Amino acid sequence: MVRPVARHGILRKLIAENNRGFVAPARKTNIANALRREIEQIGARKADGVVKILDVGCGDMGIAEILTQQMPGIEITCVDTYASPANEAGSPKWKEYRQFDGRTLPFGNAEFDISICIDVLHHAGMEGAETLLREMLRTSRFQIVKDHFETGLVSRTLLQLADFYGNWGYGVNVPSEYFREQTWRSVITKSGLEELRRINSVRIHSQLLSVVFPSKLHFISVVTRSGSGGGTIAEPSM
Repeated sequence: MVRPVARHGILRKLIAENNRGFVAPARKTNIANALRREIEQIGARKADGVVKILDVGCGDMGIAEILTQQMPGIEITCVDTYASPANEAGSPKWKEYRQFDGRTLPFGNAEFDISICIDVLHHAGMEGAETLLREMLRTSRFQIVKDHFETGLVSRTLLQLADFYGNWGYGVNVPSEYFREQTWRSVITKSGLEELRRINSVRIHSQLLSVVFPSKLHFISVVTRSGSGGGTIAEPSM
């Protein structure tokens, strides 16, 4: 007889493998395309043509790989809470990966131009989200956040189902709540940030999934230090 713990482990693996093959490829491409447009706006006029990006909570680094292929003028460093596989230590894929504790980024002040954070902050809770945003602010001038808005019980349940399917198989928690517009504004204000622009409806999924999980559940927010005046990487405010 298989013990409950073992069955639990097998179920996680099956869900993770199914998600990786069926949903993840289109989702990653759509998110990368949306992020690319924002990165191009921020970094278009940088003098040396190189934009240094930090991917916070990078997962399997799939989105970072797509962005690198699409945008030759960027350099991406990836961080997440898991250890890199010992048997792949010499692989080029892991060269720019660093493990961190989920709170303190292992980098110096202003080491990057842009930090990106994709569907991560809602897993940290409101206080954890503020902590991570402050760290992103410390290490980079601009932050691009992709996350979710809930508008009520139905949207919350849909997002929880999506998180269960997309993340539970990898051992990531399913949140009890997600951001609303007012809580998002509160979080960025408490983190010392101001919002430069926001895309409130982002198409992530294709075909039937785009009906089940509509674009209005997804947002992208571009933020920077409060009072900095925005601008571009090449033209910092005085």
